[in-house]
Amino acid sequence: MTDSLCTQSEMDRLQEEVHQLEQEMDFAQRLQSNLVNQVQKLDEEMQLAAKMQKLFLPKKLPQIPGLDFHVLFQPAFYVSGDIYDVQKIGSHDVSFFIADAVGHGAPAAMMTMFLKHALTLSESIVGQDVVISPEKILAGVNADILERDLDTFNFATICIGSYNTQTRVLRLAHSIHPPPIIIKVNGDIQSIELQGPMLGVTDEDPFELTTLTLEVGDRLLLHSDGFELAFGNPDEPMNPDYIQELYAMKKGTATEAIIELKKRIDQQVGSLNQLDDLTVLIMDVTA
Repeated sequence: MTDSLCTQSEMDRLQEEVHQLEQEMDFAQRLQSNLVNQVQKLDEEMQLAAKMQKLFLPKKLPQIPGLDFHVLFQPAFYVSGDIYDVQKIGSHDVSFFIADAVGHGAPAAMMTMFLKHALTLSESIVGQDVVISPEKILAGVNADILERDLDTFNFATICIGSYNTQTRVLRLAHSIHPPPIIIKVNGDIQSIELQGPMLGVTDEDPFELTTLTLEVGDRLLLHSDGFELAFGNPDEPMNPDYIQELYAMKKGTATEAIIELKKRIDQQVGSLNQLDDLTVLIMDVTA
């Protein structure tokens, strides 16, 4: 009789434990389902954000006699902290820029949209579209940021250029951005060191303008810092692997150079975990 009572007591205890486990499993399943729904919703929202950001990018680069433009735009996540544009202005001028907001994801992407709106590359004078000089564009963006008093402004770097196909004069200005690279027709590689203050700090430091003349066969390379970080040691941007990639960018047409660059990036170990957003803009002088 005692054994029977003990057995029944044990059975009751086991049933209670089973019931408790069932409740815990039910809670875990509902929690998992809720998490899956939240992840799916976040995924949908980020995909929508990526589509929205693409609306701020040029649908296609302009066809300009004497020039050949190509771009590699590769976000590290759904959306990018990089943004770029190329605009033909008038009959013989083109303006272009790359901007890189610090950070990743939605906050950086929001900053790129603000910058795209703020970076006005031309103005109308007597009914004619005229290029705005790069240093004046940066001064205007800087004044806009200061006027808005953006306490939460995320730091961004920008490099802006304009080029005239008749004179072959290139004008450049930047705000703390990686220096543009010119690959000369003879194969020499020149890093164009520019001077410019940080955006949104003060209106007392001027943005400096650098002017130089290109030759037929020269290749201009603008890039975000993701290009430097994609190769070699991230703590040493000007490392041998990065320099080797610059020499590789001399080969072939602009299209071929971009295709080969993307291939090398995709073949890297860990390329699925890209360190930073990467944008590379090439301008070839063809005539």
